[in-house]
Amino acid sequence: MMATRRPRTSWEEAHRAFGYRLLKSHKYVLGMAALFWGAGYRVDIEPPEVSPRVEEARDYTDTGDFWVLMAASGQPGGWTSMTGDHGDRWRRFEVKARTAEFTCAEDWEYRDYATRFMVVSCRYWDTAEPRPTAIFCLNPQINRVAIVRSDSYRHWERRWVWMSNTKKHEEVYIIDPDRVTYRNYAIAA
Repeated sequence: MMATRRPRTSWEEAHRAFGYRLLKSHKYVLGMAALFWGAGYRVDIEPPEVSPRVEEARDYTDTGDFWVLMAASGQPGGWTSMTGDHGDRWRRFEVKARTAEFTCAEDWEYRDYATRFMVVSCRYWDTAEPRPTAIFCLNPQINRVAIVRSDSYRHWERRWVWMSNTKKHEEVYIIDPDRVTYRNYAIAA
């Protein structure tokens, strides 16, 4: 007698899809971290971990995509200890792969729709400890990066949007695309 598998719930499906996206996107994290490392910074990369079951997801919350040891001036930090020297501290960074193609604020795909650049989910940002220094958003061609610095937070707005990746509405922070920094960027995909 063949056992029948119980149908997945929407939470199980969402969890499975999240795990797939997380593991697939880790190459972008490695690429951004490599830029800092190549510039002489000390870098610590969080390994991607996905809970085996949706009920355990809260126990697998990460503490950032990668961390960079920086002096207060933003220059590379000390190399003598993990805590750094002379006011150095570890700073958290996040990397997001975007489905929208962009090169600058003027060609931001959703400019007419929302006239805003989506930064991150409110739920994520509001519970992050510590909050990221910056969020790097890569375009699908992986040749441009949009940099949203955390010190621009006072210009962010909350908005409910339909998320095509999760198939539900989610409250996100948005910002005027002109307040985002755009740079050329390339990593091996």
